[in-house]
Amino acid sequence: MRTIRHTHNVVLWLFVLVLSLCLCFGAMAESGTIFPWLTYTLDVALVTADPEVVDIKDTPGGGAMVMVKLVSDYGTIQTDDIKVHSEAITLRDKDGNEYQPYSYRFRGVDFDSATGLFSTKPEQDGFELIFFLEGKDESVITGAMLVVPTDAVDENIIVALDKAPHKATDGDAVTEHAEDGEPADASFVLGGIHFSISALEDTPAFQLPNHMDGKEGHVVAFSYPGSGTEAEDANRQLYSGARLRQPNGDLVTPYSNSDNIGNPYELYFGLSDQVVLSDCVFIIQSDTGRVEIPLSSLIDGTAQSTESHTTTQAEAATPEPTEAATIKPIAERAPNTFTLTVGGAMYELALDSVEYDSEEKQMGVDVIFYDHDLLEFVVNKQLVMPFGCGIIATKDGFLYTEGITATMATPLHLIFYFNTKNVPDLVCFGKLDENNHEDSEDFALVDPATKEFVTTFPLRALSNNEKDPEELLNTINAGNSEPTATVAPTSAPIPSVALSDTASVMERMIVDVLTHCAQGVKDEWQLAIYHAGVKDVQADPTAEGVYTFLLRSFDPGLKELGKYQDDNRTGYLPRLLDNTKDYNLAVSLTLNDGTFTNKSVKALQSTVKKAAAGSMKAFKDKGVLKAFTDELVFNNFPGGIKKVDDLYAVTTEYVGWLINHNSTLSSLNALQWVPFFYGQTKQTLDVTGGPFALKLKCTAVDMAVLLENARADALKALMFMNYDRRWDDNHVETEFRWALADNVITMKKKGREAVTITLNVDGSPVYDSAYLNMLNTYAYDDVLDNLKSDTENLPDEAALAFPKAGWMSGCTRGTQVRIKAPKDSAAYYVQLRNYNTDDIAVAGFVRPGSTCTLRLPKGDYYFVMASGSVWYGEEKLFGANTDFTKTGLFEVMSSSYYHTVTLKVVQNGNMPIYGADEDDLR
Repeated sequence: MRTIRHTHNVVLWLFVLVLSLCLCFGAMAESGTIFPWLTYTLDVALVTADPEVVDIKDTPGGGAMVMVKLVSDYGTIQTDDIKVHSEAITLRDKDGNEYQPYSYRFRGVDFDSATGLFSTKPEQDGFELIFFLEGKDESVITGAMLVVPTDAVDENIIVALDKAPHKATDGDAVTEHAEDGEPADASFVLGGIHFSISALEDTPAFQLPNHMDGKEGHVVAFSYPGSGTEAEDANRQLYSGARLRQPNGDLVTPYSNSDNIGNPYELYFGLSDQVVLSDCVFIIQSDTGRVEIPLSSLIDGTAQSTESHTTTQAEAATPEPTEAATIKPIAERAPNTFTLTVGGAMYELALDSVEYDSEEKQMGVDVIFYDHDLLEFVVNKQLVMPFGCGIIATKDGFLYTEGITATMATPLHLIFYFNTKNVPDLVCFGKLDENNHEDSEDFALVDPATKEFVTTFPLRALSNNEKDPEELLNTINAGNSEPTATVAPTSAPIPSVALSDTASVMERMIVDVLTHCAQGVKDEWQLAIYHAGVKDVQADPTAEGVYTFLLRSFDPGLKELGKYQDDNRTGYLPRLLDNTKDYNLAVSLTLNDGTFTNKSVKALQSTVKKAAAGSMKAFKDKGVLKAFTDELVFNNFPGGIKKVDDLYAVTTEYVGWLINHNSTLSSLNALQWVPFFYGQTKQTLDVTGGPFALKLKCTAVDMAVLLENARADALKALMFMNYDRRWDDNHVETEFRWALADNVITMKKKGREAVTITLNVDGSPVYDSAYLNMLNTYAYDDVLDNLKSDTENLPDEAALAFPKAGWMSGCTRGTQVRIKAPKDSAAYYVQLRNYNTDDIAVAGFVRPGSTCTLRLPKGDYYFVMASGSVWYGEEKLFGANTDFTKTGLFEVMSSSYYHTVTLKVVQNGNMPIYGADEDDLR
C-alpha cells in the first residue's frame, strides 16, 4: 500500500471566510421574504389572489384562492420534500386566522418522447402553495404572513407577504388569452424562446430519410428572435415535445430535425398517406401550458392557437375538423419584372413605386421581390441583403442604401428609404463594393417614370455624371453600342488559358478572346470557364465566318444524377466530379475581316456568365453538400441517441464507411472513432471561391475539450475502483470510451469549433490538408496514455461516495448552525470545537452545493475543516490532497437564533481562517 501524505498549510491565510450570521429571533424572517426551510433557502416570488393567475378549476365558492409561489435561492428542491413537508406551511391573515394549504403544485416535468407521457422531475426550482380562505375576498393578501415551522419545538419563522411581488411576470405560469374577438397568433414560448411557425413544406426540397416508420417527410419550420446558439436548448425541447395530430386522432412524433441551432428550425414529421400538414393540428406543452395550432389556419394566413393547462391526453387525441389544404401558386410576375445578378445569384425584381413618404419624411423606393423570404438573409441576428438600391438625381447625385423596410405581402415588398425630398431621375439596384465602388458588379438601371428596366451599367460610369443623369444615360448607351474596332488576336496566347501545343491558328485566336474576356472578371466560376480553354473548334457550315466550339461549364449535372438519397449514394460524388470535367457549353464567335465581331464576343461573355451562375447555383444544392460531407465524415447516426449504449450500437453502414475510408483514417477501431464522428454537428459549403476553392466548413465539438473532459470523468470513475479492478479487463479504456460518449452526447448541442476544408473538383484527393489536420485533433491514443499514467498514481484503495450532507457525530440539540458550500467548491468534513477546551462538540459533512445543519449549545467555538474532491472515509479523509483549515472565534447564540455560515473565501470577510494540519482534526 502506498503511504498517504497530507498537505500541511501552516501559513496564515490572507483571506477570510465569509460568515453570514443570519440571526432570526422568534418569529421573524432574516430579511425581506427570504427564509430557511428544511435544508433549503426559499424566497417568495409571487403572492396573488387573481383567479386567472391562481388558475384552479372547480374552486369552492364563498372565499378567495391565494397562491404563494416559492423558489429556491440556492440549488434545487427535492420533489419528495415538497410532497411530504409543504403542508406544514400555513397562511396567517391580518386577523390572526391560520389556513392550511388547499393544495400544492410544481412545474418541473419531463416528457418521454417514446411513450408520449409526462413525469414529475425529482428536483424542482420551486413550488406553489394554494390556500382557500373561506369568507374572504382578494384583499385578504394585504397584511398576510406565511408561517414556516422549524426543527425546534414551538419555533416558527414568520414571512411578511406584503414585501413579496403581487403581480405575475412573464416567468410565472399565467394562461394567455387573446383579446375578445381576436385569435392568438401561431406562436408559443418554450424554454424562454418565443417561437412562431414560419413555413410548412409537404414536399421539402431536402428530404431526410425516415428511419422511424419509413413515411414520407413533411417539414414544419419555426422562427424565433435571436441567435441559434441562444435557442439551442429550447430547440431540443421543441424536437422532443412537438406533436402533430392527424385527422384520425393519431399523434405523430418528429423523426428528424435540422441542426439544433438552425433559424428557422425545421422538424420532419412522417404523415400517413393522403395526409398533408394543413390537415393536422400542431401540439406542444409550452412554458405557459398546452398549445394547439390548426395548421390549416396557416395556409389561409390566419393562424390560431389555443392554450389549456388541463387538457388531457385523451382530449388531445380527439380529431377536429380541418379545412382542406390549398397550394399557394407561384406569384404572377409584373410586366416590368427584370433579373438582377449579384455574386452569381439571380433575383427577380419589379419597381412598384417611387414617392415621398410624408410620415417617414423620406423618399421611398418600393420594389417587389419575388420567391424569397427575408429569413434567408438573416445572419447572426442581422438582416444582410444581397443587394441594395441607389437613386440618381440632379440635385443629390448618387445615394445608396441597403437598409430596408419590408411589407410582408405576397410577393414580398422591400422599401428603400433615402434622406431627400427630391424625386430621382434614375433608380438602380446592385451590390456596392465598399472598398472600391468601381469594383462593384454592374448595377441594373430602372427608369422611375416608366418603372421599366433600362440596362445594366458599371459604377465607373458615374464618376463624371453623378449629377447629370441624362449624360449618364448617353455614356451608358455609347458604351453598349457596337464599336468599330473589334477584338484582334495577339501574337502569343497568355498562358492562364489552357492551350495545347498542337492548337490550330483558329483555336489560338479563340483562346486570345477568352484571355481578354477574363481580364477584370472577379467571379471565380466565370474565370474557371475561361481558363479551362476550348475543345472541338469547327467552322459552321451553314453560316459564313461562324466558328463553334465547346467550353467547360463545370456543371455537376444534377438532373442526370438525380436526387442524392439512400438509394442513390453509391458513386454519386465521383460521377458528379466527372460531370464537371465535361466540355458541354456550346458557344460560337463570328469572324469578320480577320477579327471576331464585338457582338459575338459579348454574346460569348453573356453565355459564360449565365453558365457560371448556373453551375454555382447547382453547387449550392443540399445534395451536393451532403455528397461532399459523406465523403469526409460519417454523420448518418440514428436519431434519438440519448444514452451511451445507443451511441455505441454501431450500424453496418458505419462499419462499411470506415472500411472504405481506412486508408485515410488512423489505426483507431470503429468504436474509438464513434465520438469523433458523432461530435460533427454541422457542415456548410461556400461556393463563391469557384470550383477549385470550394470551402467546406465543418462545425464540431472541441475535440481537445472533449478528450480532456472524458479523461477527467474516466479518472474519477476509476478512483472508485480498487487497484486490481482498475487494471482488470481493460477497465481504463472502457471507462475512457464511456466518458467520451457521455460527454459528446452532452456537448453535441454546443459544437462551436469550425474547420474550413478547401475542395478542388480536379484535386486528388478532392480535399486539402485541413481535413487530415481535423482528424489529427482527435488525439485518442495520446490522451488514453495520459489517463493510464494518471491511474497509476491513484491510491490503491477505492474512493467512497460523499456522505449525506449533515450531522455525522456529536451534539444533536441546541442552536441551529447551517453550513453552506457553493456548487463549485470542494466537499468539507467539518468539526466545531470548544474554543476554550478544544473538545469536539459536533462533526458534519458538507457536499458541494449543499447545506449541512448542525446543533450545539450556546457558547464559544471554532471550526476545523478538511476539504477535497475525493472522499476515502473519516480515517483517510480526502487522501493525499486533503486541505486543512481552521477559523477564529465563532460565538453561538441561544436557540432563539440560528446561524448561517457560507464556506466561501473572500477578502474583507467577517471570520478569519488559518492554516491547519491533520493533528488539529484528531
